[in-house]
Amino acid sequence: WLLISQMQSIREGTRSDLFPDMYISCDASYHEQVSSMFQTPIRATSTDMVILVQPENPHGIQSIADLTQPGLRVGLANPDESALGGLARTLLKEEGYYVEVMENCVVQTPTADLLVNAMKAGGLDAVIVYRVNCAKVEDEMPVIRIDHPKSIAVQTYAIAKDTPFPQLSNRLFKHILRAEQQQRFEKLGFRVQ
Repeated sequence: WLLISQMQSIREGTRSDLFPDMYISCDASYHEQVSSMFQTPIRATSTDMVILVQPENPHGIQSIADLTQPGLRVGLANPDESALGGLARTLLKEEGYYVEVMENCVVQTPTADLLVNAMKAGGLDAVIVYRVNCAKVEDEMPVIRIDHPKSIAVQTYAIAKDTPFPQLSNRLFKHILRAEQQQRFEKLGFRVQ
């Protein structure tokens, strides 16, 4: 949300020269809000939302339903500041656990890295983050898969409709996602589309 509102402000303001040539979304659903300013989005990668828990999973968390346990300290991304937060809210509401999980939510951060750091410091029992956010801690902390179609975030890229460099932007992104790089993305928890 924050990035989208910044782009809209730039477009409407006097400094339209600051408008980006390309937009990379954390999830395809966020492109709709700026679709009038960008070309058709191209699916680039995807990653799963997961539950990261403390070492040895002391609360036995295996699903979203388990995040409703009384007294559990849950961390979520802020839905007004991040795509992860918006997607987690949608998922929790669809599963019918939003109210109960929010009762256990002790922190909402603008980014997932802050949630992972809070987990490492021992301040939380569980967080919902993207699998890619767990790459550096998955040897220490269990990563619980969320079995739901809405737990998948699809990253897209789109070129601004009025950029003077549409081919340059497209070649750049194709270079980033070239075949020899795909293994690096997959190691981090992305699936290249």
